[in-house]
Amino acid sequence: MKKKKPKNRKKRELQVMRDIIAEKHHGLQPKNYGNRKFMEGSFNVESHEEHLLQISALLEVCILALDGNAEFYTAMLRHKTAKDSVQMVLQMIIELLPFDDIFKYERIKAILENDIEHRYFPETLK
Repeated sequence: MKKKKPKNRKKRELQVMRDIIAEKHHGLQPKNYGNRKFMEGSFNVESHEEHLLQISALLEVCILALDGNAEFYTAMLRHKTAKDSVQMVLQMIIELLPFDDIFKYERIKAILENDIEHRYFPETLK
């Protein structure tokens, strides 16, 4: 037996997609991870392309730092090593990768394709 579609399904789908897109927070936000408290930072970019270009630039800086003689020339940074600095930047790059955006994209795609079996299909629409 075929199920009837709810009358307001399209409106509900649009509202769920709007809610998904609105899940953004900027600036430092307090976050708890287990027993530890951290501040989570974010920044604004104009597009996904700009975001990926910034990540690429950070990776290029790491490559250049590791390719050179790995020394800092200012007195304030002499105690730092390129390896330590590159490691910190690489950790930051991992945090900057847009995993959350990709997750949101998958949820929206599942709604648009009406793929109820998709693992990211919102429970509120089932």
